[in-house]
Parts: sequence; C-alpha cells; structure tokens
Amino acid sequence: MKPMKFISLSACVLALAACSTIDDMVDSVSSSMPTMGAQQSMAEEFIIQGNCPQTEIVTELSGYSKFAGDQVTDENQLISRAHMTGIEATCTSNERSMTVDMTLTFRGMSGPAGSGQSAHNYPFFVAITSPSGKILAKEIFSASMDFSTSPLVENYQETLRQVIPLSDPEDGKRHKILVGFQLDKAQLDYNRGILEQQKLMEEAAQKAAAASANQPVSLQNTGAQ
Repeated sequence: MKPMKFISLSACVLALAACSTIDDMVDSVSSSMPTMGAQQSMAEEFIIQGNCPQTEIVTELSGYSKFAGDQVTDENQLISRAHMTGIEATCTSNERSMTVDMTLTFRGMSGPAGSGQSAHNYPFFVAITSPSGKILAKEIFSASMDFSTSPLVENYQETLRQVIPLSDPEDGKRHKILVGFQLDKAQLDYNRGILEQQKLMEEAAQKAAAASANQPVSLQNTGAQ
C-alpha cells in the first residue's frame, strides 16, 4: 500500500495561494503540486463511512493511450492502452484526522504496435479538493502492467492510503478525492474526441428510438368472417 498524507486543509490553502479547480486540472494535466506530509494521530480510530470523502474518476482522464510516434489518432499505431475501471474506498477517523483506504482497478490492453514491448507504466494522480472544488493537494503514482503472459488484456489493482487531518470528522464528506491519468495535451484531446463521438452516437440512437416510438401502428385487416 502506498501512503499519501496531506497537511491540514487550512494550511494547504495558505501554502497554495493559487489553488486550481478541477476544470483547470483537466486543462493542465501535465502540472503537478508538491507532495505534502502530515503527522498521524495515535488516538483510537473508528469507522465512519457516512463521513467519507466522495471519490470520483475524472471521465476525461480515465483512459491512457500510448501511440507510436506522433500518430495519436491512428489505432494501427497503438502501443498499449489502459483504463480506470473502478474505485472503492473506506475510511476511519479519530479526533485529529481521517484515513482513507482506496482500491483502484485498471484494465490494460496491448495494441497493434506493441509487439516486443511487454512492460508499461501509466502515470496517474490522486488529488483532494475542498468543498468549493479547489485542488488542495495532488500526488502522482504509476500503474505498472506486464503483457508478457497475457499479451492482449491485463487487469491491475492499486491500493492507496490517504491521511487527511481534519478538526471535525464531518468535514470529510464535504471533500472529494479525484483520480485520473496524468496526460499530455495530445492524449487529452484524443480522449475528448472519443467522448464526443460516443455522445453523438448516443444522441443519434435516442433520436432513432424516439422516431420509431412515434410512428403510427398499422393494423392489418385480416378479413375474418
């Protein structure tokens, strides 16, 4: 398990005078904030699931695609791809801090241009945000997958722990923990293009279904005697 410890939120705001929002982070995914440490309380901990921070995979940053050269949109040049497929979290608290244990699930695949390249690393971040949506701290990790035994698909799990000092345990539920891949601009644009295509396809399917539902029903006269 990889530990992540953040200093108190009030001190964090002072340390980061120009805190980013999640929209800023999505548009500037290559930036990273400094790691910040904290002291763990030795007091007895208790489970308070109702006050756990919300956890969320950022949709635009949920996929990481590696392409050969600059052919970012050519699927024939795909080396490998990874997706974040799930996140589970539990939390415990004492009078000084909240500890959040998370399990992230990844699914990776090797692409047509991935021959001879079995080991891949996919950088991803975990960030904590304030109730107003400002990013207070962010840490970058790496998901490692090996396609040597299963060249097509690989499943991977990562366990992480965050210790968030809070004066009031109920403050935990008003914060968010965001996760996503650390992408460059080309990768982000690629993801946005895929999401836009999916949106257009869904809208077209909905329109087709609505048009079909509104068509008059033709009753055939069988001429029964």
